[in-house]
Amino acid sequence: MEPTSLELSKTPPIPPLREYGQRLDERRRRAAQFSWRERVAGNARVAVFLVGVLLAILALGVHILSAWWVLLPILLYAGLL
Repeated sequence: MEPTSLELSKTPPIPPLREYGQRLDERRRRAAQFSWRERVAGNARVAVFLVGVLLAILALGVHILSAWWVLLPILLYAGLL
């Protein structure tokens, strides 16, 4: 439930410097979270790509595996984008 304007007028105003500091801290925390997620996703893409290259060599070059195995890392990579 949204506070009414009468209820808002009863609360003391927050000093701008403190409010700015709180918002800045929150944004820095979220930026750190997103940076970590981006780094993990990037590392996962590299790992999936390398596994894809290995599977492609085993399936298409040496013919140890079925060529269908190459689809797995392609789908995984697409999911990580």
